[in-house]
Amino acid sequence: MQLIKFKTNLNLYYLTNLINIFFSFVVIALLSNSLTPKDFGFFSFAQNIFFILYAISFSNYYYELINQLSKKPKNKFELISKFFFTYLLVSIFILVLLVIFFILIDYDFDKKISVIVLNLQLIFLPFTILYYDLFVEKKFKQLFFIAITGNLINLLIKIFLIKNNFQIYWICFSFAFDVIINSILINFFYKFSNKKKFSIIFKFKDVINLFHKLSFFPFIGILTLASYRVDIIMVNYLTNYENTAIYSIASRFTLAISTFYFILIRFLYPLISKKIENTDYIEKIFKRVIGITIVFTVIIFTFFLFFGDYLLIIFGTFYLKSKSILLTLIINLIFIIILELSINHKYIKNNFYEIIKISSFYIFMNLSLNYFFIKNYGFYFASIATIISGLVTVILFHKKEINYKNISFYFSLSNWRDIKRIVIKNILKKK
Repeated sequence: MQLIKFKTNLNLYYLTNLINIFFSFVVIALLSNSLTPKDFGFFSFAQNIFFILYAISFSNYYYELINQLSKKPKNKFELISKFFFTYLLVSIFILVLLVIFFILIDYDFDKKISVIVLNLQLIFLPFTILYYDLFVEKKFKQLFFIAITGNLINLLIKIFLIKNNFQIYWICFSFAFDVIINSILINFFYKFSNKKKFSIIFKFKDVINLFHKLSFFPFIGILTLASYRVDIIMVNYLTNYENTAIYSIASRFTLAISTFYFILIRFLYPLISKKIENTDYIEKIFKRVIGITIVFTVIIFTFFLFFGDYLLIIFGTFYLKSKSILLTLIINLIFIIILELSINHKYIKNNFYEIIKISSFYIFMNLSLNYFFIKNYGFYFASIATIISGLVTVILFHKKEINYKNISFYFSLSNWRDIKRIVIKNILKKK
């Protein structure tokens, strides 16, 4: 019975993420085929501004929130409220700074409006906070229905805007409206599945204390940004919108693929937190996850090598140029996952200084190498700069967590089965 429940939960959660990715790609395919490469490149640039601000706005607070919710706090609503107000106030502050910045600079008015309305997502995202309580409570059916309903509504809105030739700033605003729709659905399903009514509890002192506690989280966000966005930001800065459009398609595929690796890490996170002092056990977990990542990345690389053109042409023949970039970025997934494991490990051990050190080094190196390679060899080599940055950072900073001498351990099939058993145990543990 428990095994059946596990399969249902895990399958639903993977299916939910697959649905999100599918609809995301449908929307991007519609936009890339409807907009000129220049306009699509600008849209990608505007999205990257959002991702930068999103990374530094405490958006990764869910590390700590999930960790605390897993411990079954007595006053859960007070805990959630504390995170909600902290995230909301920081997001409002960042959005205000963005608006002031664009008021002061000389830039096309329609483009200013487009960037600002797309970034309205920042102040709506805190209202989706109850998603993480649904996740911790293993309400995977509700999450599945939220994904289906929200994505269908949001897709229909975008089709309407595209077919009726609305200005690009309306398309940008529709992404902020997506978050509003998702927030309404999350709150509706949360109310439907919980007997106890959610109530917001505001305590200014608690918000300030949490702000101080989470103040290093932007550095984790910066590391994520360096993993996925520095290259495309530099391509846009040093070249043009058309090249940005080409590079962004490859980057989106990589981000979608990495989602499935991060799901595995998310399920293992509570277990890593409990066993953090058992160094040998943590090392075994890391090796197993890295082994799975390496082998599946090779499989994915091979698939895109032979069939990538058939997927890329969905976005338009212009974007077939993305293939070589995509193949390079797929390889970089190995280093991204290793760094993600390392950051999780250091966060649980409260080793914040190491997190800051890794983030600072990685983003500096990625910026420097991207500048050098793009300037001297062209924007295609931005992906090479990114993979070198990942490799060097892993070599310099991850060796403390893993003894790399026992390479055969990475590829042991029995260890992969062990990971499955560990994940099952973690999902099915009694509340």
